[in-house]
Amino acid sequence: MAMIAPDITLSDRLLAVGAMEQAALMRASAAAAREGTRLEQMLLRLGLIEEAQLLPELCAVLGIPRASIQNLTPDPAAIATLTTPYINTNLVLPVRLTDGTAAIVMADPGNIDLRDEVAFLLDARRTILGATTAEVRMLMTPGAEAPDTHDASAIARDAEMLRRTAVDGPVIKFVHEVLANAVTAGASDMHFESSETGLDLRFRINGVLVQQRVDRNLNPAAILSRLKVMAGVNVAERRMPQDGRMEATIAGRKIDFRFSSLPTQWGESIVARVLDPKALRLGWEKLGFDAALVTRLKGILERPSGLFLVTQRCLA
Repeated sequence: MAMIAPDITLSDRLLAVGAMEQAALMRASAAAAREGTRLEQMLLRLGLIEEAQLLPELCAVLGIPRASIQNLTPDPAAIATLTTPYINTNLVLPVRLTDGTAAIVMADPGNIDLRDEVAFLLDARRTILGATTAEVRMLMTPGAEAPDTHDASAIARDAEMLRRTAVDGPVIKFVHEVLANAVTAGASDMHFESSETGLDLRFRINGVLVQQRVDRNLNPAAILSRLKVMAGVNVAERRMPQDGRMEATIAGRKIDFRFSSLPTQWGESIVARVLDPKALRLGWEKLGFDAALVTRLKGILERPSGLFLVTQRCLA
């Protein structure tokens, strides 16, 4: 790996290699400072750069190697020490290199606190390797690679093509607009459904699916790939269901989305559940209770013990 000046920042590196424009970096830096988070996390949250494009530059600045997952084998003893739930939550995986050297693969190598915590739990410091979220999950699930009946190089080329289209400016803008519109409309989830004619988009609002406009000038696969990049799942995997989560900053608020993809006859379909805490704050009035009933219910709920039974009255 080329030597990096010790005082070089991630912003400097991204500008030097032409991966980001200065205006976008300044916006992300300001947002990261406001929220007290690291720049790389904010860049990914805002969808300004792809994880696979960011990771090599982050590794270069941190002075750690970029993982080559083909040469890694999970370390069962160390995995048992960390426990599987811990590994799944933090996306850290103890591995052995081909020469037997012990290492830790991390999807968030810039998290110094997590690195120290892993060293404490294992009672030893190990070499840190940077990897994408999808790569760590692939290592965590042996055999998750594409079947042997497919040519590996063709799959790699296809995955790279999908990643490139997923970071196109118009695609990023459209996806962000869709997420923002869903939050503004109070949608509980969004359905991106592949069909014979292209991609259909529907919001579930008050339990009813409402058709939305899709930019027909954009490649449907690029839109779905953008969502998969944001959710940190395998972009190239289109034959198996995948689950993930993603975040977006909308109107200055961080909104969480739960992601689920499913293969269908015409391609992939994706459902993204909107988890907006503000949307869940419903008062008694919005729920349709009159003042007298509210007073009665509050009196019941304040009792130290008992059972509150909710039933549906049959009018038939």
